Amino acid sequence: MIKQLYNTLERPHLVKHGYLVQKLILLNILVNLASFSIPYFFNIDATITVILSYTNSVTVFFFIVELLARYIAIGVDKRFRGVIGRVKYTFQFYTLIDIISIMPFFLLSYNLSYLRIIRLIRFVRILKLIRMKKIIKKFISINAFASSNLATQSIVLISASAFLIYLFSYAYGSFSKSAMVFLDPPQIAELHSNFHVFIGIIELIVGLFIGGALISIITSALGEIVKSISSGYFTYKESGHIVIINKNLKLNFIFDEINKYYLGEQEEQNIVLLLAPTQIEKFKKSLKEYSNLNIIAIAGDPLNWNSYERVNLNKASKVIVLLSSEKQKNQNKKITKFITDNENFTNEDLSFVIETEYLQYSNEIYNYIFDGLVNHYTLVNNNDLIAKILNRSVVNYDYFKIYSELLSFEGNEFYTIDYTDIFDQELTFQEASLQLTKAILTGIIRDKEVILNPPSSTKLLSNDKLIMIMEDRFAYELEKLYILPQNNSLTFAKPQLKEERNIVIVGNHTDIDIGNITQFLISKSSDKLREIIRSDGNYMDLSLWDELQNSNVDVIILNLEDEYEFNLTLYLQSIYKNKPDFLVKLVNILHSPTIAMLLNTNRRNSNNSTILSQKLIGEFISQALFNPYTYDIFDEITQSKGNELYILDKNTYSSLYEMDYKTLKSTLLHNSMIYIGLFIDTRFVFDSTDIQRAEKIVVLAEGKD
Repeated sequence: MIKQLYNTLERPHLVKHGYLVQKLILLNILVNLASFSIPYFFNIDATITVILSYTNSVTVFFFIVELLARYIAIGVDKRFRGVIGRVKYTFQFYTLIDIISIMPFFLLSYNLSYLRIIRLIRFVRILKLIRMKKIIKKFISINAFASSNLATQSIVLISASAFLIYLFSYAYGSFSKSAMVFLDPPQIAELHSNFHVFIGIIELIVGLFIGGALISIITSALGEIVKSISSGYFTYKESGHIVIINKNLKLNFIFDEINKYYLGEQEEQNIVLLLAPTQIEKFKKSLKEYSNLNIIAIAGDPLNWNSYERVNLNKASKVIVLLSSEKQKNQNKKITKFITDNENFTNEDLSFVIETEYLQYSNEIYNYIFDGLVNHYTLVNNNDLIAKILNRSVVNYDYFKIYSELLSFEGNEFYTIDYTDIFDQELTFQEASLQLTKAILTGIIRDKEVILNPPSSTKLLSNDKLIMIMEDRFAYELEKLYILPQNNSLTFAKPQLKEERNIVIVGNHTDIDIGNITQFLISKSSDKLREIIRSDGNYMDLSLWDELQNSNVDVIILNLEDEYEFNLTLYLQSIYKNKPDFLVKLVNILHSPTIAMLLNTNRRNSNNSTILSQKLIGEFISQALFNPYTYDIFDEITQSKGNELYILDKNTYSSLYEMDYKTLKSTLLHNSMIYIGLFIDTRFVFDSTDIQRAEKIVVLAEGKD
């Protein structure tokens, strides 16, 4: 018991409530100082004077109790045991301060003005209680003061200023006059006696020294704050922001897309990026400005909760976990599990979009990680997503044009909207589709299941969500229902899934799985499909390209490492610049946006096509951030099962090209197809009404092999 009392008073860091006791003692000191100082500085009535007198007595009583407790507890220290030890303890510096600061209470009847100075020594006790013994040294040691931190320096100077103002007030007989001289030197001119002027000059000199030092410290402090912000070591305080963990080539594409989204929403959004400390400076130098985004970079370790305190994760609305450019194995699984398992994680509204590289068992692992949590999460697998889009796009590049617009917030994209937000009556899927303009109804979400292109007669329910393609959330309009006369209804065969194309793939970098491309090719084309892989890595051999140039090839896919593919493409453009019909067959699959830009700006006489895989993933991640059904929708429309996007051949479906807009929509719905848009002058246009200029009609339908 005695030892615990000793630790509480002398070593508070060793006791659970030690610092609480110290704070109570400090509060008692401050109340005591106020109770005896207020009557001296201010004119107050008798009632308040009496209250302050009683307050003073109570605080002094606690001083005495504290002092007695220290005398009892100090016996734990072998230096101060017994009577002799207590006597020795009495003459310790802080003990003398305690005794002397209590004495004025018992000597008040003498009404001696110097007793206030004795009481002033109580300030020394404050220094001890807040464990700032070294600050005393700061007053007399320039080296020690200069080497201390900015907070300590500020406390020392502010404390010194207050003490000196108080001390000089005895010379003027007024605290306010002393404060004015200290803070406003021209006030010396208002002093009337030579003695006061002399004192004022001394106070002025001291004040200028302390004030100048304080201004210098404040300037340094501001510099430290700016440095802290620029280096990413500060805490983000706001809420509703988007947190992005890690960076890679997709990051700028994600910024572009999120900016487009909020541009359409006419809002600004804060994005907080958590990066390794070594990445901060380089990232900030390369960061471009966005009209609707405020991007803040914060340094931290994604496996340290302090980092998530700095990005204020518990107040964020969404988080994207990107694969690090260092490609550390299983890093995102570790990050996600670290966040969701941490006892400090309390944000049930936070939705996750997680980029994952290895698909095998990922769904099961993340299901386990999020088991028991209400947070929504979407997994974005690079290879899986790119493969699905590329499989169809390498067969026919027109499909890539459609996918790339659907994935970007620039133009038309998928939205999910509550049925009752648009319609207030019971309708079938066909009736709702035909009333909508400037929007394409492609399906519904019922009981959290995505149903694309349901039967036209499907009754829509009030709790359904509508899956629509449009320019922005409020772009749709409603018009009078158009019913196609029954005798005008034409019946068409389902569109053909597989095409006849002679395709050659040069290289085997990472993106294409040649085995899955065959699902979109007829058997004759599948037999012709070939992959050219040079064991020596030399694809500059002109005999290879002469042979391809002279053969009956429809598409040549360049699937090489970016830097090599850049050189090869420029080389081929130089050699075959007079053969544009050959160059137009080249399709580049690239990862670097810089290389893609350089190749596109150098294609002076060709119409070569570029598929930028990282851009596709960045766009998909951004879509998934705002629409939790993005993965399910694209999972169906990018593979050969369920409903797919189809380009209807002009020869086979010639009568469709002769119809007007309303008739076309209604006829397609009658044939279980949804009108999506047209190709006009090789450019894809969603929901175009200009049917007469159509080169190709695009629909959503369930095709046949």
